[in-house]
Amino acid sequence: MLSFSGEPVSTALLDVDAVAAELAATSAADLALLGRLIAAVSTRLALACARRHFGRVGVTQTDYAALPSGRNQHHRREMPVWLKHWPVTTLTSVTLDDVLLDTDDYQLDDRRALWRMDGTGYRCGWNGGKLVTVYDGGYDLPSGAPADLADLAMELVRGGWHSAQRDPMIRAQDIPGVLSTQFWVGTPSDLVGGLTEVQASVLDNYRNHTFG
Repeated sequence: MLSFSGEPVSTALLDVDAVAAELAATSAADLALLGRLIAAVSTRLALACARRHFGRVGVTQTDYAALPSGRNQHHRREMPVWLKHWPVTTLTSVTLDDVLLDTDDYQLDDRRALWRMDGTGYRCGWNGGKLVTVYDGGYDLPSGAPADLADLAMELVRGGWHSAQRDPMIRAQDIPGVLSTQFWVGTPSDLVGGLTEVQASVLDNYRNHTFG
């Protein structure tokens, strides 16, 4: 369970002025359309990665029954708890069953994997019923968006922009959804959830892991 403190400065993966310059959009109506397209694409990609958004914000994450698989104490798998609004920029506190842990009791790896430490410098399995982690996570958007994610967002926004220019092959479109455009011709067979397989593969780098 995630609880956000406040709102991020931005949740947009792209800067509207930069996109407008690339697409030679100048009118107020064009800028408004691009703003809606960018917002819709940013939300669509975040939801596809099991996130609310990618923006940097303070987070309190609560995990219950944070136990590795297996009942035998000696056969527990060493597994991290995955912090869901990553990358983590600041790890403020970790509390296990209402006990505040010392920094030597845990270790953050790859800015998202929270490991339990056994006190001798080795990782061990989490053992407890409730784990509360407080941290800052996410990207400083739009300038801090990862390049591949921003490129994918730009590709989708560009497609939505050109579709809005009254493509005669379009019979219906839903700009808020961006990817729900309906064509008079058949849909390509390689689309995955509205994205091509190549586009969907970019999101594999940003999807949330599950614990267990």
